[in-house]
Amino acid sequence: MYAFQAISTALFARATVGTGRWIDVNLAQSTAALLGHKAAEYVLEGGTPRALNVPAGSYQTSDGWMMVTLVNEAQYKRLCTAIAREDLASDPRFADFAKRADSADALTAQLRDVFQSQSNETWLGRLHAADVIAERILTPGDWLHNVHVEATRAAVCQDTPGVGKVYAARTPGFMGLSEDDLRPAPDIGADSREILLDAGFDSDAVDSLIGARIVRTSGR
Repeated sequence: MYAFQAISTALFARATVGTGRWIDVNLAQSTAALLGHKAAEYVLEGGTPRALNVPAGSYQTSDGWMMVTLVNEAQYKRLCTAIAREDLASDPRFADFAKRADSADALTAQLRDVFQSQSNETWLGRLHAADVIAERILTPGDWLHNVHVEATRAAVCQDTPGVGKVYAARTPGFMGLSEDDLRPAPDIGADSREILLDAGFDSDAVDSLIGARIVRTSGR
């Protein structure tokens, strides 16, 4: 992702300014950039950053998993009301984000017990009605058949010989022929003849290589 970003910027600069750029993108640097905010938290909080927005996180329900997110104090109070645990809203240990971070283990343990008692649908109905940010966590199969995913054609399906239908998430921003008309993944040797002919070998030479089992083709 970072390499693509850097290359695109460099090509644009070359076309508009006329100067080239040296691009150096490595895996360690890219991973650190994705986690840059954690480095800032580490420095600003003396090496022991607090958990953010407690009790935000993933919770198991009776039939799956869901994610709950909080961004302000009012949402925490509404969360407690939605799950019929007003006592958690009045508990001084959980009075604000800072105190909840200090008592995260005690609070999240209680929420885990509560959320496991009902289904995703039940909890999401209550939480959404209370204007609390929450959504179910989908398995890959759930995601592929999600109404929104199907409506936006967010997944690409390719019928592959010998394998069946292969699904993959569409590359963001590349809707169209670049992915809609992809060829299926070739079998080993499927394109050997075409590649050798394109490389300058004549048909007889290719046949000899295949007959001598120097070159493999599909099914041989």
